[in-house]
Amino acid sequence: MKSWRNLTEGLYATSMAAFGDLVEFRPKPAGAAIQRRVIVDNQNLAVDLGGEVPVASSEPVLSIQLSAFPVKPKQGDEGTILEGLYTGRSFRIIERQEDGQGGAKLPLHWI
Repeated sequence: MKSWRNLTEGLYATSMAAFGDLVEFRPKPAGAAIQRRVIVDNQNLAVDLGGEVPVASSEPVLSIQLSAFPVKPKQGDEGTILEGLYTGRSFRIIERQEDGQGGAKLPLHWI
């Protein structure tokens, strides 16, 4: 019987192959650039500005399969979207939010 982790790894791999956009990652301070397929999306946020009603906003985010990377992407790493809706846009990773199932979300700042 397959473990839950093996099943989620297969799901991530299939999702990236079917829906992923090609992205180049450049680890800091001076790591070698690598290309991987990831899901590029916008994440909805509720921003509390101190009023009665929070303001809705969004931020760009990458969904990744951690096992596809020799070194986990981290805060401050940079990259460029090579294909898809945001082709040519460069980014800096704000933080890595691991999901505990072999994946992570990487909120981005466009640069």
